[in-house]
Parts: sequence; C-alpha cells; structure tokens
Amino acid sequence: MRELLPKLAVHFAMGATLGLYAAMILIMGGMDAWSHWLGSGSAPRFAVLSFTGVFALTCGGGAALSGFCFMRDDAEREDY
Repeated sequence: MRELLPKLAVHFAMGATLGLYAAMILIMGGMDAWSHWLGSGSAPRFAVLSFTGVFALTCGGGAALSGFCFMRDDAEREDY
C-alpha cells in the first residue's frame, strides 16, 4: 500500500496538469462561447478559477483511477 500511494499521486498530478492545461486552452483559445459563459456572471474570476479547478481535479481523478487499473493489471501479470 505504501508503494502504491506515491505512484497514484504521480498519476493524479499528471492528469491534473493536463486538465488544467486543457481548461486554459478552452478559456483562452478564443472560443467565444466559453468566454461569454464564464465572464457573464457577477464574479467572473471565481467562475474561471472554479471551472479550471473542477476540470483539473476531474482529469486528475480519472488519471489516478486509470493508473490504479494499469498497476493492478501489471501486478496480476507478475503473479503468473
């Protein structure tokens, strides 16, 4: 278990970084629909931060889950 957590943390960090990058591309990429949707509220800075945070955490969680599945499959192959 102790050797699993650092590996999962690396997978989570990679996924969160890619999710943050993808969210920033959506926001700053000149897509008028995203910019209008995020900037039309009363607190646009909070909307942008919450959007990028949720996007990054979702991608990080997915990467950690898929990394866990890959590591579990590798451990099963080593047992045979």
